Amino acid sequence: MLPLQFVDAIAVAFFSYRSFSTLFFPRHAFRRNVDDPSMIFKVLPKALYPEYQEVYRLMRGDKIDSGPSAYLPLPEHELVEIIPGRVAVFEERSSGARVSLRLSHLAILIGSSPDLDFLEPKLRRRLGVVKAPEEVEEAEGEDAPTTTPLIPIGRSNPVDIELFTNEAVDVPGVYAMGPLVGDNFVRFLLGGALAIATDVIRKEKKATATMTASP
Repeated sequence: MLPLQFVDAIAVAFFSYRSFSTLFFPRHAFRRNVDDPSMIFKVLPKALYPEYQEVYRLMRGDKIDSGPSAYLPLPEHELVEIIPGRVAVFEERSSGARVSLRLSHLAILIGSSPDLDFLEPKLRRRLGVVKAPEEVEEAEGEDAPTTTPLIPIGRSNPVDIELFTNEAVDVPGVYAMGPLVGDNFVRFLLGGALAIATDVIRKEKKATATMTASP
């Protein structure tokens, strides 16, 4: 099934283009055929998710009522190469035909299976709702086993957060939002971003006040 995040990115980009008339020309490469019955658009109620239905119309190549579209769908395509000069090469999965596009920005959206390998293993074990066993936490250093149990962050194990701040419960100073915490729809991103920004600003103000009050 096409990860919702592929759609979210295009929805945000396209509606920003329509609303603010910026020079934005999104190219959307996605792996499925637009008529694939497993696509998420086939099961989302149209009345409840109109923003996704409009994106689906664009993915099918339909014209919109409010003017010309700069959006270009590339169904059944995958990114295969990035070459100097800001050029990205996409390949059609069925025919192998390739198309090269010069881009100002490129977002590779991996869906709801994030890769957090850039974080230290000990930190990752403390992020999820399902924690690693205590004996695993203690088995660090040279004597640690080569196969350490670790339940990856994902749909079955989202980041464990404080609901009002989106800060990780067991890792203070680390925040998460979107699919990392189980919010897979673009409409939920604003709430997560606002919660994080509010808490960061609150902490900064508190730290400033403390420094000012110090003798």
